[in-house]
Amino acid sequence: MGSRGATFTILFICALVLTGGCVSPEHTPETASATTITITDFSGVPVQVPADVHRVVSLSPSETEIFYELNTPDSGIELVGRTDYDNYPPEVVSVPSMGGPKTLSIDAIIQAEPDLVLASTVTNTDITAQLAQLGIPVLTYQLENFDDVYDNIRSVGIALGCKERAESLVASMRQRVAAVSNGTPAAEPPKVMYIVSADPMYVAGAGTLQDEMITLCGAANIFHDKSRYFAVSEEAIISRRPDIILMPLGHGSGSHTIKADLLKKGVFSEIPAIVSGRLYELDENVVSRPGPRIVLALEMFDECITAD
Repeated sequence: MGSRGATFTILFICALVLTGGCVSPEHTPETASATTITITDFSGVPVQVPADVHRVVSLSPSETEIFYELNTPDSGIELVGRTDYDNYPPEVVSVPSMGGPKTLSIDAIIQAEPDLVLASTVTNTDITAQLAQLGIPVLTYQLENFDDVYDNIRSVGIALGCKERAESLVASMRQRVAAVSNGTPAAEPPKVMYIVSADPMYVAGAGTLQDEMITLCGAANIFHDKSRYFAVSEEAIISRRPDIILMPLGHGSGSHTIKADLLKKGVFSEIPAIVSGRLYELDENVVSRPGPRIVLALEMFDECITAD
C-alpha cells in the first residue's frame, strides 16, 4: 500500500497510544422517539440516530468494511462518503472521498448529506465535534481488541437496522477464532515479534490486536511485558531472540521493505528467526485493520506460526 498505508498505520498507532486504558462502553439502544434511536458509542455520549438511515459517511476504513459486510443491496442504505484509505471491498473506490486522516473536508462531508457518520478513535476529533455541533449523528468506536470489534459490529448493525445480521457475523467470527485458539498447543510456545513499522521501528506490545492474535495462536509475544505500540532498539530485539517475525507488507516499495531492511542488518544475523528464515510479510490492509477481516488476519498469523 506504500507510503499512504504507512501514514495511516502510524496515525492509528498514535491514536491507540493516546486512548490506552479506556473501556469500551455498552452499545445499548433505547427508543428516543418514533423517528430516532439512542446509541451510546465509545465516547460514552448518547447519540440520536435516525431510525431509518439512508445515507452514511464512513471516516474509517474499518467502519467502511463493517458497513459493506452488514448492508445489503435492497436495504435502501447507501455509503455516500469514505476516506482516501478505504480500498475494500473494491467497489468502495467509486464512492466520493472526504479526504485522508489529516485532510478530511468538513464541507465535503456536509455536502454528502449523511444521516449518519461512522468514525473511529483515529478520526480527526475536530471534524467529528463540528459534525456533532451541526446536528449530524456521529458514532465513534475504539478498536483495540476482538471484543471491541464485536461491539462495533453489533452497534453498527443496530444503527443500520440489521441487528440479526450483525449478531450472525459476530457468531461466525467467534467460531473462526475458536478454531484457531482450540488448536493443539506447541510443546514450547514459539517466541514471536510483530513489527508495525520501520524507521523508527515500532513493535506491538500488550493491549494490541497483534498481541492478542499471537496469544490466540498459542505463541508468546516477546514484547508482551511492554504496553501497546512502541519504538524498540536493535539491542532489545537481539536480546529477546524471536523465533518468528511477522510484519506488514505495504511499507516502502521495491526492495525497500521492513523484511529487506532486517536482512541487511548484520547485527540481526544470529536471531533465530533470521537463521531459520521465518520472516513473514502479511497484507497490511488485513492485519492492521480491525474490522470483519480481523479473523482472516488471525488465520494468517496462525498459518505462519504453526508452519513447519
